[in-house]
Amino acid sequence: MTVLCSCVCPAGIRRIGIHIPIFENGAHHYFSDGVQFVRDKKNIELSSHEYLGLKNAVVIHRMYRSRLEYLASLIRGNPEDPNSWKSNRGAYITRSDSEQVIKIDPSTWKVYNSGYHSFVDDFSLVELIKQSQSIILKNAAAAIKHLKEKQPNSSLLKE
Repeated sequence: MTVLCSCVCPAGIRRIGIHIPIFENGAHHYFSDGVQFVRDKKNIELSSHEYLGLKNAVVIHRMYRSRLEYLASLIRGNPEDPNSWKSNRGAYITRSDSEQVIKIDPSTWKVYNSGYHSFVDDFSLVELIKQSQSIILKNAAAAIKHLKEKQPNSSLLKE
């Protein structure tokens, strides 16, 4: 059985890309510092290298997540086989030679945290967040079970 998923994109969006929406009518993306995002010629999901650099805001990519979130991502969860294993993931990275520490001023963190909680409250997201967290824990448990059966020596089983 094949299940097709369709979505209606908001006005002005041609399609939803893997990282960013693709706009209609020449609309553009901008970095947090106001510099226009210019797509890489080979991969339109990425920025052209000459426009990269440190910005005053950052989006933490999904690859930087907790061990449980990573484990949950390994369970594909498609309708044909809800327990199928996602085998195209790299290893879970806990440390990297290119790692950088970003120090956030406590007052800036307080403003961010307050804004985050206001956003969650304003859009009544508490219950959706709890549901999502429950799904993550369920999928992580399924992944751990799979690893114990198929790869009992996996480093992912070591906390």
